[in-house]
Amino acid sequence: METNNLNKETFVKFVAKKQDITQLEVIKAIDIFTDGIIQGLAANYKITLMGFGVFYTQDRKARIGRNPKTQKPMNVEAYKQAMCRFGSEVKRAINKDVGKGASKKK
Repeated sequence: METNNLNKETFVKFVAKKQDITQLEVIKAIDIFTDGIIQGLAANYKITLMGFGVFYTQDRKARIGRNPKTQKPMNVEAYKQAMCRFGSEVKRAINKDVGKGASKKK
């Protein structure tokens, strides 16, 4: 199955057309949403949007990594990783056509 890519500009046009609103309204909504998620994660909140998903952070421990160019060992400092686990509505929407038309083998 081929995936179509949408960057921010084409995503804004797509949403504006689907929702019958202006592109400026879409841009404002996207900016408000993403800023809220970023600020919440930076303040160490777990953000749960029922049906859509959960945004949270995970602590990554410091470790010895490898420079991919030189293959020499290097220290990788501890950091927080932003994570997202999608909810049931998203999973249902993206899988609605999966399995349809598949032949049943016995």
